[in-house]
Amino acid sequence: YVEKTVTVQAAPANQIVTILPGQIYSAAASTLTEAVSGVVSSLSTDSDFNVEVRAVDEFYNTDTSYSGAIQATTPHDHADSEPASANFVAGVQSFTISPVLASSMLVVRPVSGLATNHDSSTFQVNAGAPSQVFAVLPGEIFNPGQTSFASAVTGTPDAQMAGVSFNAQVYLTDAKFN
Repeated sequence: YVEKTVTVQAAPANQIVTILPGQIYSAAASTLTEAVSGVVSSLSTDSDFNVEVRAVDEFYNTDTSYSGAIQATTPHDHADSEPASANFVAGVQSFTISPVLASSMLVVRPVSGLATNHDSSTFQVNAGAPSQVFAVLPGEIFNPGQTSFASAVTGTPDAQMAGVSFNAQVYLTDAKFN
């Protein structure tokens, strides 16, 4: 009997997977749900979070020789700043996401030159801690998930008559107007 060590290499990358905080990546999987499992951590607009993107073969093994370009976008968050494009390093790249809009439809969408780009799982970004109170008058429009008051409340207040009551909406929001 002769014992011999055999090293198995990943095949060339043909797809990418996105791993969110709280999720677990497992190589040598048969399906995407086996490769990326777990429950996404609680996220809010108060904190940035990191997303890991991996270039993998058909069995979700990381291709450590892959160094192509990758970009991560958050298409449902209209007010955030997208992270800069980067190249994979040993088949892996991380991005910092800085959410502005509290939303349940936020998806990290990686863009690469590979055949299949798997979006992240859908996840919830919750509003941050309440930090401001303001009123929206008739004629004004409230736009949540903004970085400035001028963007959050737009329009011109309607003229009001003395002695005539009118309704105003009062909001308690986080620092990003959620």
